[in-house]
Amino acid sequence: MAMSDLVDPSPHSGQVSSLAACSALRTWLAHDQRRTIHLWHVPSKEEWKIHHDAHEAAKAAQIPLRPGCKVSFDYTRAAKEVEYRREWHKEFSDPAKRGRGFLQLVGANGKPLKPTSSKGGAWSLFLASGSNSLTARACRATVGHAPIGEYRLRFHPGEPTSCWCPPRPLQTRDHILRVCPRATRPEDREPPFSQIEVLEFCSLNDWVFDFPPPEGWEPH
Repeated sequence: MAMSDLVDPSPHSGQVSSLAACSALRTWLAHDQRRTIHLWHVPSKEEWKIHHDAHEAAKAAQIPLRPGCKVSFDYTRAAKEVEYRREWHKEFSDPAKRGRGFLQLVGANGKPLKPTSSKGGAWSLFLASGSNSLTARACRATVGHAPIGEYRLRFHPGEPTSCWCPPRPLQTRDHILRVCPRATRPEDREPPFSQIEVLEFCSLNDWVFDFPPPEGWEPH
């Protein structure tokens, strides 16, 4: 904990210690108006020996928890976030709750990508594409709500559902991503796909998962 955090009573990690320190300091300062506290910030790169000694002393201190120990709001919030995220991941692993049209993506480690509320989490890669259009098309491909044949067949059965390529099969997301000869891709491949692969595919093919193509238009 930084020294400035020690006298900060707002919600943060170690808030209980901060509240205890503020309470003690308030009593000490109230006894004499001439008493003051000065906080000096010295970067660790200066390598003051007193910094090292204080760090080692703090690590060596073992303070046992007492019955009735107070829990800070920050700790409670963090614990609830872990609980909610665990339940979220459990439900997301169920196709019935995730949605049957949701494309199963994998992360850099090859494991299924899980939802997160953290800033800069795995799902933020779509937002980092730098293009609103590219991000939108990649998201449509992921959730399955896109202007393609299998979506029209389910929600707009009177509209065209065939792909542009011969022999004009049903235009499914899997067909577009994997084997459609009209699309540019390094090679035909099997799922699962990563976010990077979906973004690269949509970037190479600016017509896929887009609304709406001009009448009579077909990709080259």
